Amino acid sequence: MRRSDKCLDPQETLDSAARLACKILNGDIAAVALVDEEGFLRIRAHVGLVDDCVARWRVRAGAGPFGSVSTKGRPHIVTDRSYLDQLAPDASLKGLLLVPLKSGGSIIGCFGVGYKRKRKLTTHDLQLASLFADHASLSIASTTLLGQERQQRQRSDALLDVVSAPSLSLNLKQVLVKLCQSVLKLSVAERCSIFLFNGETHTLEPVMSLGLEDPGLWERFRGSAGLNIPEIREIGEAIKAQEPIIAENAPRARVVPRFWIQAFGLKSLALYPLVHREKTIGMLEVDSFTHFVHFPAEEIETLAAIAKQAAIIIENAGLYEKEQGQRQRAEALVRCSQLQPPPSVRRRC
Repeated sequence: MRRSDKCLDPQETLDSAARLACKILNGDIAAVALVDEEGFLRIRAHVGLVDDCVARWRVRAGAGPFGSVSTKGRPHIVTDRSYLDQLAPDASLKGLLLVPLKSGGSIIGCFGVGYKRKRKLTTHDLQLASLFADHASLSIASTTLLGQERQQRQRSDALLDVVSAPSLSLNLKQVLVKLCQSVLKLSVAERCSIFLFNGETHTLEPVMSLGLEDPGLWERFRGSAGLNIPEIREIGEAIKAQEPIIAENAPRARVVPRFWIQAFGLKSLALYPLVHREKTIGMLEVDSFTHFVHFPAEEIETLAAIAKQAAIIIENAGLYEKEQGQRQRAEALVRCSQLQPPPSVRRRC
């Protein structure tokens, strides 16, 4: 999702809720967890937690304190040190206040506020937290709904852009730019890159990347040796199975080489094979480099479909450029032959 309209951005609303929860309830850490499409609670915004721990954290509704609050809908105070250490290993929490987030009679998640200093959490704290949760729930639900509607419009526009890409230009570079722009309109990721398969070296070679205006990084991207498929089992398996690879914690998953993780600051990534006539010709990659993200099932399904269409477009654009190059060379040879002097002149010379 592109962040052109911040007042309606669900992520901005979640981040604000986490910051306000810490401030209003005098906490040291805060986390907002929402139930995803698979029934798991995932932390969507936080203050004071380690990003790597947040990326790995997910709880099925009903499991543990977070899951219990999201199922039963009642506030809860956690003092179990083992659980607190597991949630925030570096925070040394002494207590955690959990409150459900509700919308339209349904529980959409919960938020927690943790305390490093020892203090007795009272019913007054629970009441204040519940009051805050009521207001936060309204804001989160409304911006989420508006965000979904906006995303649906963007998805329709992006799909139209992908389908119309060949009619706009058959120049391969322009087609790749258009594809990346369309993908970024509907992805939670921040960058889109395209790799094409090199049959001679068995590597995925980087050819296009949009999402970060950094000339130095772009040169590093273009100058990289590509992704060596035989050395990366996951990519090889994805190419063979022609299925997407989703790594919401890219450093831990190690789907791509570690030097790629470090060089380009990858946090979450998704790879979609570009398949044309049952042959994988490349990969479409989306990634987030400022924070870990969760790729919704609907986005994965949509981008997988776009990748199939993109493969056809890229192949056709490549063939068109090759034909154009051959025609230009043929025309150049004809022009050269026309410039040569007639045989009688050449004999006199």
